[in-house]
This record gives sequence, C-alpha cells and structure tokens, in this order.
Amino acid sequence: MKHARLLIAFLIFIFAISAFIGCSPITCENCNKLIIMNSSFCSNCGASINRDGTHVHDFSLEVPNDTYLNTKATCVFSATYYYSCECGEKGSDIFSYGEKLSHSFSQKVTTSQYLQTKATCSKPAYYYYSCKCGIHNNYVFTYGATLPHSFTEKDVSDMYLCSSATSTSAATYYYSCSSCGKRGTETFKYGDPLKDSWRYNYYVDYQFGEPTDEWYVTTCELLDGTFENSATDNASLLVEILYDCNDEISIFLHEYADTDNLVKNSSSQYKKYYKIVIKNENGKTYEARGQINAGGDRIYVIDTYHSSVLKMMKTSQNLRFYIEYEDSPTTQYRFDVDMTNFNDVVDSMK
Repeated sequence: MKHARLLIAFLIFIFAISAFIGCSPITCENCNKLIIMNSSFCSNCGASINRDGTHVHDFSLEVPNDTYLNTKATCVFSATYYYSCECGEKGSDIFSYGEKLSHSFSQKVTTSQYLQTKATCSKPAYYYYSCKCGIHNNYVFTYGATLPHSFTEKDVSDMYLCSSATSTSAATYYYSCSSCGKRGTETFKYGDPLKDSWRYNYYVDYQFGEPTDEWYVTTCELLDGTFENSATDNASLLVEILYDCNDEISIFLHEYADTDNLVKNSSSQYKKYYKIVIKNENGKTYEARGQINAGGDRIYVIDTYHSSVLKMMKTSQNLRFYIEYEDSPTTQYRFDVDMTNFNDVVDSMK
C-alpha cells in the first residue's frame, strides 16, 4: 500500500508539473518510459521521438543481409539493399553492395546479333553462346540445317569437263555449286566446235584433170615444222599428210617452207629410207620406217608398219613426228599433227 501511494503521488506530481508547464506526459516508444515531452528527444533515453512519443526513423544504416535485400546480384549489377533504421525498420532508398556475378554464357539465341557464319550447303549456321545480359563470348554452336546446293556456277576447269569439243560440237561442262564447288548433273556448252583439221578430196586423172573415184584424206592446211641437216639448223618446214582409199599413208616435206622445194628421190633406181618416230599426247611412242620410191616425191609408210601407224592416227588427239634420213642421220624433220576429226572424215568416205 505504501508503494501504491508513492506511485499515485508521483503521477499526481507529474500531471501537476505538466499542467504547470503546459505539457502532457507521454510514454517513449523507444524506452517505454513515461516522460514529459518538452522537446524532440526522450528525456530518459535521448532517442528522437515525435510529440506523441513514437520513434522517429533514421534510415541511414547499411546492413547487407537478406532482411533488407532488394535485388540479387547479376553479371551487370551488384546486389541492392534497403537502408534501415537502428530499430530494424527498412526504408525505401537503396544502396549497392558486393561484386557483380560472372557472366554465364549458356544462352543459345539464334538472332542475327549472335550470328557468326551463315548456313551454307556444306555447313549449318554458327551462332555465339551468349549471357542473359546480352553479351557473347567466342564459343559457338550450330543451329538449323544446311542449305541446298546452288548449281549455277560455270567453271570450265578440267574437273567439270563432261565432253571435249569436237568438229561438230562445243565442249560441255557440268554446272557446279557456287558455294562449295560440288559438281552437278546439268551441263552447259562452252567455246566453239573445233576447227576441222582434216578434209577429203579426190585424185584427178592425168589426162583431163578430172576427179576420179579414188579419194584421199589430208590436212586442211599445210603443217608447220622444222628441219635440220649438215647445212642448216632449225629451218622452216611445211608438211602435208595423206591417207587414201588404197590404205596408203604418205608424207610430203617442203624444206624452207617453200612448196616448190619438195623433198624428192632423184635416183631412178634406188629407194630412200627414213626412220619415223611417232609420239602421242600420252607419251606413247612408236618407231616405223618409210621410203621414197625411185623418182618419187613423198615418203610412204612401209606396209609392215602401216597398221600400227594408222591405229595411232585414229586413237590420238595429237601426234608428234620425228623423221630421220637413214643414209644421213643429221637430216631430221620435226612437226606436230592435230588428229581432230580424222576419224570422222575417214568414216564418211567408207
């Protein structure tokens, strides 16, 4: 009872003092003590309080824990936290704290921004791996299918040759893929037909100069070559080759490129013999013999060698001839022969 009387007396005193100074007693929210409010601070604990005793927050503390977490850290930004009051209340303003996270290049985004190389007919498109923040590294992944081949390229190199030019048709080539070079199945023509190298004609009779039924095949033009002997070296030469209906092969040699200077046999009794070496475009060679008859003006391939020489003429594109006079080996003749359309012309006469 004594304590109760003292408490009541204290309260009466407080109210009396409050009434005297014009203030009302309040309870401080911070220390929970009854005080006389005559300023913005508690007279007991010194805390900043409102006139009704409630706590005045000071959101100035930086406490980086989960209680005050606003946003987690990313590879672009550090984590953010709310400022807090010493009472534990969090405010509305934020602060950054800690390190940013490392980039995670695990995204497979197939937009043009991340394209490394476009798809082709041999490879799909390649894209860079990216991070959620939008940047990419140098590692790539494939996406999508390969493109179809585009057989539009006209490449006239040997690898695309379908058929060589002939006397009646230009060369044909396969179209190739404009991207990878693969050969297609469709073809195109390129160039012109080969110029005829051989033609046919008929022997004429010696009485009236009229054509007979006896045909022969010869080069369209005289062939260029060279010759040498004890008196000259690398001199000009004109050559004409004949194959006729009598199955004979003959060669006319015009020294110094003069059609009036024909190699002949001035002897009326003896034959002149020649070694004939022939080489085709594949490097194959064949050695034969020829002769100029007494009083003759052309070298005939001797019958023994005739069939082999004719075979080389029919199966080759180009032939190289070396002819040597057997009685004077320093007398040598060299020339090349284009065998294009030889077979066609011969076949047309049979």
